[in-house]
Amino acid sequence: MKFNNKLNLVEYLQVVNEIANEFFDENTYEYTPQIGEMFAVCAYFNHCVELEETDDIVIHPIEDIMDMQQLYDNAEFMNHYNEAILDYDGHISLLFGCAYDQAKDIVEYKKSDANAFATAISSGMGAILKSFRDTFSDEDMAKFTDIAKQITEGKLSSEAIVEAYGNSDRFKEKTEELNASHEPSVIPFPQKK
Repeated sequence: MKFNNKLNLVEYLQVVNEIANEFFDENTYEYTPQIGEMFAVCAYFNHCVELEETDDIVIHPIEDIMDMQQLYDNAEFMNHYNEAILDYDGHISLLFGCAYDQAKDIVEYKKSDANAFATAISSGMGAILKSFRDTFSDEDMAKFTDIAKQITEGKLSSEAIVEAYGNSDRFKEKTEELNASHEPSVIPFPQKK
């Protein structure tokens, strides 16, 4: 294996973002340090290692987490990885150690309570909007947007919506259906003996 801890500018930015993002579950945004640390090892291998014909490891780049066991089992590789992140001198550079350090700074920022809450709200809203897009047509979404706009402009209130529905034929149909499907229950009084 040939090791080169120096990244070019594009790789550097990519490595920082990739490592930082992998510390959080992409769906729930839950903090997952075990995955983040594994991905940092993988990022080092994919960006800083060039394989030679005599190497035991033949997969490059590694894209499947199950292929990473061979990295952890390779003492030479793990020594170079640990040196890259532990012996980093703290000066700003395009070295992998600096990229790892800055990724960890991003992780700490995202982990803070206020930022975690904002991220959770943001991701939740994104999931809700995606769900709406998957469920409703563009025409339905345009109607929802128009209704929301009318509400925020004060042209439409929740009371007006309830009143309009109460006066609608659909409400009358649903009420009749419910009344027809529920026979009144009569509970007889006990007889005196």
